[in-house]
Amino acid sequence: MPAPIYDIFVNQYASFDMTMQLNDSTGSALPIINWGFTGSIKTNVDTDPPITKFNIIVADITSSLINISLIPCQSALLNKPQYMYDILATNNNVNPVEVYRLVQGKVKVSLGVTDLDSDN
Repeated sequence: MPAPIYDIFVNQYASFDMTMQLNDSTGSALPIINWGFTGSIKTNVDTDPPITKFNIIVADITSSLINISLIPCQSALLNKPQYMYDILATNNNVNPVEVYRLVQGKVKVSLGVTDLDSDN
């Protein structure tokens, strides 16, 4: 089954923050203890290496919430109006380890004028 498609919007030179709740097919929170998460932004699927990677932390283990973010120096690297991304989850509690693509889509960038290093 393909991962859900969800486009995100990022302001260049600014912080980006998104929280995602992980549920199973019945709507219950997934047990994400010992899970790992990673996500990348690329110009296209064949681009290597990624433009940047997301910072992903578990925000609430009980509610299965993860926080996905970019700091301003990461969003500054996004100098085109559109990229692509995906987020992967690794379940380390099973053998063999299972990897799931949680979400994928476009990163739509609002290009900025003033960057962090601009003088007054």
